[in-house]
Amino acid sequence: MSLDGHKYGARTAPANPLLVVMLLWYYSIAPFLGYIEVPGEFLDMAQSRVRQDRFEFSQHAQREAAAEQISVDDVKQALLTGQELEPYPHDARGPSCLMVGQDEHDRWLHVLCGNFDRGNVLIITVYLPQPPKWQDPWTRRVKP
Repeated sequence: MSLDGHKYGARTAPANPLLVVMLLWYYSIAPFLGYIEVPGEFLDMAQSRVRQDRFEFSQHAQREAAAEQISVDDVKQALLTGQELEPYPHDARGPSCLMVGQDEHDRWLHVLCGNFDRGNVLIITVYLPQPPKWQDPWTRRVKP
């Protein structure tokens, strides 16, 4: 017997068949309309363009990379072996995505990429995720 006194557990309302059909339709068509992103789509595009040497660094990314001694090869390696961390499909400046991956020296890098709708992917910024902003390469530190 469950805690609420029912023989087979808590009571649930039967699913509304119309609602089920509508949700199935939405989640099957919405990615093609741009309403929701397909997981991994930004990473796939970035990796494809990096393999073709179709990427460029913003001036900000160039400064950050130089300051943290991150080479172009380090960024390429991190993108080719990395994963999506924070996709921003509806950013006002265009879709972008924060990627995380390891470089050739086993350092974790964050690479913010954008301009997925153009010929070259743009490396907006690149940095080593470190405290106080980051607990680890995947987790933002919560402000007290």
